[in-house]
Amino acid sequence: MNGCANLTYIPEDFAFEFRMIFNNRVLTKNRISGKNPAPICVHPPRLGFIEVCANFYDVYFVGRNMHVCMEMNGNFEGFELFNRSFNCLRIGDKGVKILKPGEQIGGSVNPSLEAEVDSGDDIEDYDEAVV
Repeated sequence: MNGCANLTYIPEDFAFEFRMIFNNRVLTKNRISGKNPAPICVHPPRLGFIEVCANFYDVYFVGRNMHVCMEMNGNFEGFELFNRSFNCLRIGDKGVKILKPGEQIGGSVNPSLEAEVDSGDDIEDYDEAVV
């Protein structure tokens, strides 16, 4: 058994394209608003009576890095089977960093308001690739 989630950012809409894959089969493909994303819920194959949901929250940008947190829960006919909060991720030009939900970074819970603007003066000019 192999499961995977793919999240693609669409900057002009502040939205995300989300795909959940299980054993090379796409279970769900959704477009999610980054401002206030709704939970993504699926019914796993052969377990259609169980609903598994992923909820993304605390989504914002710090410079050229995206911060996102996720929690998952499973339900069976109104009964909660599990509820699991995961650590948050900051992904971008500074690599990947794992953070605790609500962990303060640089003295602020949401430092996107204090984000440093990159002047772009460190960008190198590249010559055309010759093949």
